[in-house]
Amino acid sequence: MSRPPVAIEEPAGTGEGPRRPTGRVRTGIALILLSYLLAWPLIAAVAFLSVRLENPLVGVIGGPLAYGVSWAVMFLGTYLAGERYGRAFFAG
Repeated sequence: MSRPPVAIEEPAGTGEGPRRPTGRVRTGIALILLSYLLAWPLIAAVAFLSVRLENPLVGVIGGPLAYGVSWAVMFLGTYLAGERYGRAFFAG
């Protein structure tokens, strides 16, 4: 009697199991999360300051600058976290 055909002859993986993220990856993930928490509250604070100081130039310059800083933090976090974790945040 012959053996029935199987899709995989040997088990997948190396048998090591899941590895814990390194410090670099953890820092990257923390920076990505920080960028999400940083963007809109910082822009709101700049808008508040602009109104409070009665100087619209603070909002015109500060709003895009604050938004740019949050993007820079996100990109740095994505670089540090690596492709595997970076894709998880941008999968949509």
